[in-house]
Amino acid sequence: MSNVSDIAPALTPEKLFAYVLNYTRRAEQEDSNQLYPTFRQVAKRFNVTYDQIEDACADWDNSKGYMGAVVGGQCNGGHFSYDHRGEQLVEAYQ
Repeated sequence: MSNVSDIAPALTPEKLFAYVLNYTRRAEQEDSNQLYPTFRQVAKRFNVTYDQIEDACADWDNSKGYMGAVVGGQCNGGHFSYDHRGEQLVEAYQ
């Protein structure tokens, strides 16, 4: 017989959004140059796969704020993408 914690998802969009917002607030207070957590950090924190992180982002209701995966960016007039999926960021804000 399994209990509820065995079948409940480890990562919900709401949990991920709250985690990223708290991470961002802490990073701003510490004047960190990394405002958002990487997929690797989120996967370790919640013990989930990168696919589950992407699913949580996709399932998020953007009327409550924005949340999505950052796969690259701009720097010095050019564009870049992260070499490894674990380096991609989860961005969220209200």
